[in-house]
Amino acid sequence: MDRHEHDEQWIKEQMNLIRPKWRVRATELYKEKFTSVYAIDKDESLSRREANTLLRSLVDKNIKASI
Repeated sequence: MDRHEHDEQWIKEQMNLIRPKWRVRATELYKEKFTSVYAIDKDESLSRREANTLLRSLVDKNIKASI
């Protein structure tokens, strides 16, 4: 999966909000979501949106767990 040029910086920023020990798993989940949605719909835009939504959710959960 290639990151879209418009997403690359945003993804890096979001990943930096996740605890280092969880970043590898977050990256795996992001790739899995993108790939699974793309395999069904063949729509890169939808795949990016779904994967980015998942990433936002992971960041929110990680922040809440830190409080």
